[in-house]
Amino acid sequence: MSTRGISARDAHYSKKYNNAFWNGSVMTYGDGDGTTFTPLVTLDICGHEMTHGVIERTANLTYSGESGALNEAIADIMGAMVERSARGESANTWLIGEDAFTPGTPGNALRYMADPHQATDGGFTANGDPRGREPRGGSRGPGLVAGRRELSLHEGTSLPA
Repeated sequence: MSTRGISARDAHYSKKYNNAFWNGSVMTYGDGDGTTFTPLVTLDICGHEMTHGVIERTANLTYSGESGALNEAIADIMGAMVERSARGESANTWLIGEDAFTPGTPGNALRYMADPHQATDGGFTANGDPRGREPRGGSRGPGLVAGRRELSLHEGTSLPA
């Protein structure tokens, strides 16, 4: 992938690091601690991080507040679509990070696009408000709501009340 003269690169980051991120020029992946995460180089996570790079170079969405939520939603949707393209539709299509999160515990994922409130890294307040607990204005909670809308469009269903 290359966009505007920037070549796609990735980097192994630290030891036992439980995260992956786009830093503005490099997709960065931790190898996990073996308990909470295995290496974070799964199809959906890589698709998610690569999408952050594309968004930065094209839409230039600030990673804060509503534009940050849209950034996260697009990255989650594209991560899911990368996995779906490679493996076909399955119950895991709409889970984010299920292949790397809590090895040995089937069904666990970082984010659940079909039920955003199950997210382990996102943020909803105790009363269900999608602003969450995370830094930079809380991007993941509202992004999960947008991701749920994408799933509804895909399935031809409506959002639950």
